[in-house]
Amino acid sequence: MKIKFFALIMLHLTLLACNSSTPTQNINTPIPLIPTEQISTPISSVPFTPTQAGIPEPVVIENSNGWVVYDDTNNIVSVNLDTGETKVLISRKEVEAILIEDKSSLSYTYGYEKPIKIILSPDFTKALISICASLDNNFRCVFEDYIYTIRSKSAIRLQPAPGAYGVYWQWSPDSSKLAGAAWTYVGAEYRLERFYSISSSGTDLRSLALIIDNHWQIAWHPGNSAILPLTFVQNFRSILTDASSEPGIFMAGLAQRDKIMCINFSPDYSRVAFVLRHELPGNQDSLYIARSDFQEIALVNSFATDPRYSCHVNWSVDQNFIHIDYQYIQREETGFEDLSVPVSGIDKVINIANKVEVSTPANAQICGFKPEQLIYINNGTSSLDLFNPTNSEVINLPQNVKDAVQGCPIQWFPEEPEPEVSEGIATENACYPNNSYIDDDVDPENIPDVFDLIEASSSLEGETLSVVLKSSKFTEYLVEYLSPNVTDFLNGWDVFIDVDNNTLTGDSIGIEYRFSVAIRAGSEPQIGSVILAYDPVTDTYVRSGTVEVRFDTLNQTLNLSGSIAGINPNSRLVFLSRLKDSTTREVTGDRICE
Repeated sequence: MKIKFFALIMLHLTLLACNSSTPTQNINTPIPLIPTEQISTPISSVPFTPTQAGIPEPVVIENSNGWVVYDDTNNIVSVNLDTGETKVLISRKEVEAILIEDKSSLSYTYGYEKPIKIILSPDFTKALISICASLDNNFRCVFEDYIYTIRSKSAIRLQPAPGAYGVYWQWSPDSSKLAGAAWTYVGAEYRLERFYSISSSGTDLRSLALIIDNHWQIAWHPGNSAILPLTFVQNFRSILTDASSEPGIFMAGLAQRDKIMCINFSPDYSRVAFVLRHELPGNQDSLYIARSDFQEIALVNSFATDPRYSCHVNWSVDQNFIHIDYQYIQREETGFEDLSVPVSGIDKVINIANKVEVSTPANAQICGFKPEQLIYINNGTSSLDLFNPTNSEVINLPQNVKDAVQGCPIQWFPEEPEPEVSEGIATENACYPNNSYIDDDVDPENIPDVFDLIEASSSLEGETLSVVLKSSKFTEYLVEYLSPNVTDFLNGWDVFIDVDNNTLTGDSIGIEYRFSVAIRAGSEPQIGSVILAYDPVTDTYVRSGTVEVRFDTLNQTLNLSGSIAGINPNSRLVFLSRLKDSTTREVTGDRICE
């Protein structure tokens, strides 16, 4: 592959590292939304039995506190609650390398970096990722959404909602699709526009219904086919994700002007819990439980509340307790929360059997449930602990667990949730030791034969790498290729070695070592050679060894050999030549492998 070596000036033996260029800012204003008619036909909920969902019973390991998945703002990690062992599941550094640049720090609205939003799918194979991909003419973020596959570390972009600045997506229970609320700006006014659904493959975007109230929450109905936007009881209805419509949901015995504040189905999808905020008085909420078809409604508990607070309702794994999480949060049009800022809230835990509110530990921020216990953060100590709501027992976790988890976990698992995830990002279609590679690209006219690489081969014995570079015409007489200024640039050849085949380690392109061969001036032209190792502290290359060099003029090859610590058959190799034109000062060369 013939290339211009502007980006590879780093190769010369003065050991100067190159700096990556700053990406050009993309100014992008979304296409205005096309006015659409509101879906006005109310539609009903379909009776549902637990077997339809195919939700397996949770497996609980005896004498184990299990694992949690935790977002530490740098990585999504799994943490063993017994040992404190931590493993990285998703690295934001890797995500940033795969996706385009996040521009949140350039936004007039934000002006600082925020953790990239990562929402795991229920089946734990994928994640939804949202980034501030571009800015409009007023320097406001325009978001792009991606589906990231954990095992392959690959991402596909979701089909964008027309005219939207972003979409608050939420996974369906079976991870096959997402539903969300799109938002935009009308002048300077932030506005929610419409509900959408989309497949997890990134296609089949469907426009569902207009949003008539900024207070909303998505609750997926059993069967993964419907969402239940929050509204007044009198207007309560499903929105089917295939955009079809049916009669509305009637809930007997409830005041028509009461507002549904939050809603969620039980783990087996046999029941539904929801909180109503009464019209009169406006500061009182009630928790109800019904069948999944919203029949047989039963009042569980009522309590005074602050009308400024919104809520989320969650079931315990054993379905014996309800947790209501009240938060006073101004929804940001960023598409993600600032994970570094703790959010104050009010927690209520209700025993379903006796309908009594459970007294939880002082300063407790409830995070979620494991089968018989609450997981909570002590706001006074910022430590993670467990609480049994049945007998009020506090279970103190080991200190190394407390040190590893400094905020609420995303989810609890009875068994280790981690898929086999390799570290870093490997280069696709890389070249490896013990192979031969032919350069079949068309040669540019200005490349002399001696720098025209036509074949590269290598062999590995232990940690000794031997390389054979074949050119159209190799010779030891290289005086005509002396650099025009040896302090500026040295013509020659290189072998890049990415020991761990990870683009995130080493220099800007993932390289840890180089065989570097140069044509040096002297009483006679000389060949200089050196092994260079990348130093991340100084961001430069330093000498680390010697390369044995031999010209074989009979076979027209340049033979190189040297020892590289840690090299193995899976290490990535790149073969290069470099040449600077004395007149134009342009750096060109040849390359085999990526």
